[in-house]
Formats: sequence, structure tokens, C-alpha cells
Amino acid sequence: MPLNYPQELIVSFFVRILFAALFGGILGAERGLRFKEAGFRTHCVVAVTSAAMMLVSAYGFPHAGDDFDPAQIACQIVLGINIWGAGMIYKDETSGISGLSSAGGLWATCAIGMACGCNMIPFSAIATALILILHLILNKTNVDQNVYSTRTVRLEVVDVPYVRRLLRYLKQDYGIKVEACSYTRNEDRDTVTLTFRIRMKGQVPFRQVLKLIDTYGEIKEISI
Repeated sequence: MPLNYPQELIVSFFVRILFAALFGGILGAERGLRFKEAGFRTHCVVAVTSAAMMLVSAYGFPHAGDDFDPAQIACQIVLGINIWGAGMIYKDETSGISGLSSAGGLWATCAIGMACGCNMIPFSAIATALILILHLILNKTNVDQNVYSTRTVRLEVVDVPYVRRLLRYLKQDYGIKVEACSYTRNEDRDTVTLTFRIRMKGQVPFRQVLKLIDTYGEIKEISI
């Protein structure tokens, strides 16, 4: 049986969806400008879809009776975005764990879209502004630079003893701790490839990697 809604309610539906797209787009644009995995389009889709599901939950079953609980659909929305976010988090042997902030951003965008669907527009606006400010401030201040991560460093060098000086330098500047080490001798190039699994804080900037190669001429190749 078709559902007939008052014109004012239909307008309210569109307004909620548009605000969800706006707030999701704002967060997605910031992530996209920083070349993150989920950008403008993804955040818009997540926010609009979450808002639409909340509208369906609240208004799509007017004849369901008292036994119908609209919160059931909301629970499924949260479950679905959790699975999606978990799929974005991955561990790379070189750079460690990645995708945490992107997954968290989609989780937050989903919550904002759900709030828009519930007509909590002022709350959604405040949440969007707060998350955006946090992203911008944390990115500028590098507050995560003291967080430790595990990563793999590969070095191709002419002589092994020079690596000790390099490790002392990295330990002093980045607080690295070597957890495992292996090496392979390259007879064809008369070099040695060393592979370290280390714990370190922050990241080594690209310009710093170039400086290491210039400082230590014995290094033929480095991957951090």
C-alpha cells in the first residue's frame, strides 16, 4: 500500500538528506585533499545512505504495529559501517598499521548521517565542525609523532660495520628498537642486504631518507 506523507514531511526528508550530504562532503573533502583512502564521494555516500536508512526506519513502516522497533535498523547501520571500517585497516610490513583514521572518519560520518536522518541537524553540524577541527589541528601539530609503530627497514650496503653508525643515528633521533635482523650477501653486486624489524616513533621524512643516503655513501639502497 503506497504511503502518503504530508508535503511538509517530504520537504523535511529532503532537507535531512541534503544536510547529510553537506556534512559528509565537508569531512570527505578534507580527507581527499590529504590523499586518504576515503575521500569526498565515499563520505557523501556513507552520510546520505545512513540518513536514508534512518528515515526508512522511522517512517517506512507506519503499519508495522507496536512490535516494530525502529532502532533495529540503526543497529544494522552501525554493524555495517564497522565491517566496512575494519576492511580499511591493514598492516603493511613496511609502514605498519594503516587506515585507522580513515576507518574512524567513516564511522563518524555514518553517525552524522544517522543524526541528520533523525532531524538532529544542529547536533550534526557541531559534530562535523568538531571532527574537522580535530583533523586539521592534529595534522598540523603532529601530535601522533610519539606513537610507536612496527615497521621493516631494508638496507643494501657495501660494508656491514657502517650500519652500526646508522642505527645509532636513528636510535638517537627516532628512538628505534631493533626487534629482529637478517642479512643476505649479494655476490653479483658485492653488497649486503640487511632487513630489520624495528619499533620507532613517528615517521622518517622523505628528505631525511635522502640525507641518510648522502651522509652514508656506503648505502646503495634504503627502504623505510
